Amino acid sequence: MSASPRVLCVDDEPRVLEALSANLNREFDVWTAADSTRALDVVKKNGPFDVILADLNMSGMGGAALLDRMRALAPTTVRVLFTGEADLEASIAAVNEGQVFRFLRKPCPRDDLVKAIRASVEQHRLLESERELLEQTLRGMIKALMDVLALANPTAFGHAFQVRKLAGQLASAALIEDRWQIEIAAMLSQLTWVAVPAEVIDRHFADEIKSDADRLAITRGHEFVDRLVSEIPRLEGVRSLIRAAHDLPGAKDLDDRTSRGANILRIVGDYHLLDSAAKPTQLVLDTMRGRQRYDPELLETFAILMGSRGKGLEIRELPFTQLRPGMTLADDLKTTTGVLLARRGYEITESFVARGRSFQRGYVLEPIRVRIGGVASTLSSVPALRG
Repeated sequence: MSASPRVLCVDDEPRVLEALSANLNREFDVWTAADSTRALDVVKKNGPFDVILADLNMSGMGGAALLDRMRALAPTTVRVLFTGEADLEASIAAVNEGQVFRFLRKPCPRDDLVKAIRASVEQHRLLESERELLEQTLRGMIKALMDVLALANPTAFGHAFQVRKLAGQLASAALIEDRWQIEIAAMLSQLTWVAVPAEVIDRHFADEIKSDADRLAITRGHEFVDRLVSEIPRLEGVRSLIRAAHDLPGAKDLDDRTSRGANILRIVGDYHLLDSAAKPTQLVLDTMRGRQRYDPELLETFAILMGSRGKGLEIRELPFTQLRPGMTLADDLKTTTGVLLARRGYEITESFVARGRSFQRGYVLEPIRVRIGGVASTLSSVPALRG
């Protein structure tokens, strides 16, 4: 037997809450909160809910403001407004601000109340079905895009995975919500290199970009990614992060969440770039501290994270045939004739191992020094998409 739909009722009148609970608890799992602050706390600790029913005129944060907050916190929770107010303008504003599904007047007959909540529960199910479909589509689309990058430039592909891992770890350490957006932004931003000439890519990963022509080529690569991501539904937040991280036109007046997320992308991207250029970790961090382009608090959190990175880390020297996905190159990987195959810091991937099976014996300089273990990845799958 499936669980009863969960409904959160919010009103600052105890008798109203008692009546709502009595009228709904035969069919629904009813929770109550006496004000908006408590309601937000209930959702954070005990969510998600199918439906939230809130009074328009409560002391403190009113129902409209609460439902607006709820839209960001739990986008598939259906919002219903309940009020005795006859102020039409206030009611219209509440509907617009909170994107309310139903509007009920006090007093509301029990049958009308139950019908409205049933309709809201059905709307929640439709939203969840849509979310699941979009999530599957999004995952498939991102995988296809990253497969393109793997074919176009395996080194940049490995860089993308390492940057995503670092971004997830820093976002987790900084207690940032919606880490999935930051991780996806970190991955998709690396599609820049599909549109950049190979020689510019080599100079970039060697930290040898000096000319305006090279910088322009990279900027055009960033703009290519921006256009690409703009065509993917439900990735508006991811696009904003990428635009802000790359300082593209229009990336101004950022909210705190976007600003911090963009800072994370800058920090991990620049760190991995400098680390790939075979510079010591402490020198990399000191260089970054002098650049004045990062949030100081996030940068110091990252420095602490990198300081603990070596715990449990093991350096091994292996033949190419023993390389496995997840290992990280401790040195540049070159052929016996000196051709660069992948830079230090590259994370070995399935596609790289598969590609290496075609190498003839003696083609690659061996043994190969790799890092194994260290701080565990905090990568998360794409959760419920934000509406």
